[in-house]
Amino acid sequence: MIWKTMPVLVLFALAGCGPKGAGSYNKGVEATKEKKYSEAKAFFEEAVQKNPDFAEAWYNLGFVEIHLSKEKLDKGKRKEALALFRKGIDHKDRAKGLMEKGKFLVYKEPGEQKRLLEQDDLEKLDAVKELVDNEEFVVEAIKGIGKED
Repeated sequence: MIWKTMPVLVLFALAGCGPKGAGSYNKGVEATKEKKYSEAKAFFEEAVQKNPDFAEAWYNLGFVEIHLSKEKLDKGKRKEALALFRKGIDHKDRAKGLMEKGKFLVYKEPGEQKRLLEQDDLEKLDAVKELVDNEEFVVEAIKGIGKED
């Protein structure tokens, strides 16, 4: 489902040649690979601040927020976990909207774009968004994070 897949972990070859925010995005990707989700979150936030149309950065920001929600829940911080999970879903939704408009900055080939949308079941995002107000559903979803890694 939406919270159980890998992030977009493609680096720009040369940050200076990429879109605005590419350097921050690349640092976020590296931090995500190392499972340093708090650090990655800061880099992806910087990337989308520099470039609000950076779909892949929004997507990865949602991914790390969802994973951070698991850390919060594991520490007994249920309210914070729920808020982070919902924020992550919102950011993935923003990414989906940009991707549907063709605003891909990392994935340039249509086949790659289609695979990205399918790999995370982004087509099912609307159904998930309807369930994020159901606290018990969200808690169970958070508990399942990382079990497939």
